[in-house]
Amino acid sequence: DIAISGNETYKFCSSWRKLKQELKVAFPEDGDAIDNYFKICDNTVRYTFPIYLALKMLLPESLFKFGFWLFSRQLSIIKMTTKEVLESITSNRKLMGVLTYHYGDYGET
Repeated sequence: DIAISGNETYKFCSSWRKLKQELKVAFPEDGDAIDNYFKICDNTVRYTFPIYLALKMLLPESLFKFGFWLFSRQLSIIKMTTKEVLESITSNRKLMGVLTYHYGDYGET
């Protein structure tokens, strides 16, 4: 897949490692933000989403809010929009646009 921003194109590959490297070449000043973005994606896929699903499937609705409160630190990202998450790691609007093309479950870790 290819993301296009203005006249620039960014190739999206199936390997997160390779994609991260290519993004760092395209956005050398934002290496820390790119690392942080992939860390957030990995944590969300590995920990946050399974906790949320377990609470949603295993607890009755009356206890779900308590479970959500109990794991509020781990689940805090669920209440954030994509824009809020991206703005928390970078101010580079072009990088934000390119990262919105990437989905957390795209490719492999």
